[in-house]
Amino acid sequence: MPSLDQVECAEKLSDGAVRLLIGIADVDSSVQKGSAIDKHAGLESTSVYTGVTTFPMLPEELSTDTTSLVDAQDRLSVVIELHVLASGEVDCHDVYLALIRNRAKLAYHSTGAWLEGHGPMPPAIAAAAGMEDQLRLQLDTSERLRGLRKQHGALTFASIEAVPTVDNGVVKDLTIRQHNVAEDIIESFMVGANVAIAQHLKAKGSVSIRRVVKTPERWDRIQAIASQFGVKLPTTPDARALSEFLEQRKQGIFHQGRGFE
Repeated sequence: MPSLDQVECAEKLSDGAVRLLIGIADVDSSVQKGSAIDKHAGLESTSVYTGVTTFPMLPEELSTDTTSLVDAQDRLSVVIELHVLASGEVDCHDVYLALIRNRAKLAYHSTGAWLEGHGPMPPAIAAAAGMEDQLRLQLDTSERLRGLRKQHGALTFASIEAVPTVDNGVVKDLTIRQHNVAEDIIESFMVGANVAIAQHLKAKGSVSIRRVVKTPERWDRIQAIASQFGVKLPTTPDARALSEFLEQRKQGIFHQGRGFE
């Protein structure tokens, strides 16, 4: 995979909807199917990020440059365009090839801290005209998408990531990095892009591989756990009810100041 494989741009429309563009690096333009590099990538299957050294699926000339959406460079991409209503519903989409330019290379940690109000504005945001308004619009758009998914019963799981502290190539410590709103933005946009691509492939009659979330086999056990906290779940599996229960538990843990269980 490229080291920078995604960019986003949002535009507020006169009717209150948002035109959301998600650009994905067009690796296919540089790596032809059946080529030696394609076969090599097939054997590698994925890039491995250790926090110290990265073992890329593609040669570094491609993964860190030619196919990477690096700052201030024109790059080929596949664009997924979504029309997001105020309700969070995507009422239409389009998929096409485009030449794009990354206007600001941002990091999750610093951007998230700034958006959440407990960190300074990253220099890359201050240096790009209109970038502050752009990111706040992206945050608003992601909240629309997440809100609708929550209404439909989407489950949200918090994650804690250990990041190595490296000094002269030696790991000295591990720092805990928690999920923030910058990651929420990318997560919401990628879910929306994945849905649009699945619908696009289906409309084109193309075969695709999809992940299917199965109905819980031990719903009775989940009911029993919920009842220990005074919550009665429906007798049949209900995604929305389960999502609300998990959200209540998460908020309760926060209020107790205990972090995550």
